[in-house]
Amino acid sequence: KRGRKFFTYNIPAGTPRKPTELTYMDACSNFAYDNTTVGIYADTHTFHVAKLVPMTLALEAVQIAFQAGVKPELTLDGTGGTYMLKDSNKRVRAVFKPKDEEAFAPRNPRNLVKPEESPSFRAGVYSTLQAAREVAAYLLDHKSLAGVPTTTMVHAKHTAFHNIDDQGNQTPPLWKTGSLQLWQDDCELAGDYAPSKFDPRDVRAMAMLDIR
Repeated sequence: KRGRKFFTYNIPAGTPRKPTELTYMDACSNFAYDNTTVGIYADTHTFHVAKLVPMTLALEAVQIAFQAGVKPELTLDGTGGTYMLKDSNKRVRAVFKPKDEEAFAPRNPRNLVKPEESPSFRAGVYSTLQAAREVAAYLLDHKSLAGVPTTTMVHAKHTAFHNIDDQGNQTPPLWKTGSLQLWQDDCELAGDYAPSKFDPRDVRAMAMLDIR
């Protein structure tokens, strides 16, 4: 980049048994790729989270799948736009929740449409701000005691998202900002289990996270 040499990036040297692996993604924080139909990249403000290997690999896999024609899938349940993002093998790698598709946000796909920062189901929680709360929850879950999956903020664009204007008319794909959370296998809804099934240590860990 700009004539700089490889060694000027302060990248740790590898060994023959454990070489340094370089991965990169073409991205732009000012949405210069408006002519593209699909795409996804990490937000620069939370990029330190995205640099974690599992998140980096998930982003790359989803980007490749987007270009191969694999579409995001809107979940059947929930009150907002929650999309399962898959890789080229149709395996779910992450979950994307656009800010403008949250409950009571302008482009909610479940007819819960209101202006930005409208009151939501819980007092003090406003629409279009919940994605940031999810990223904050991950950052505050010290040592992953509460088990919050790796979460970061991303920008994504796809025809499968709920792309509408203020009048409810379909529009070309829009760049959307939202939270991206790594997929957790074999997880069920907490409401499907009786309280006696929860480990008290897990309950205390979640309570500590709430206090933070």
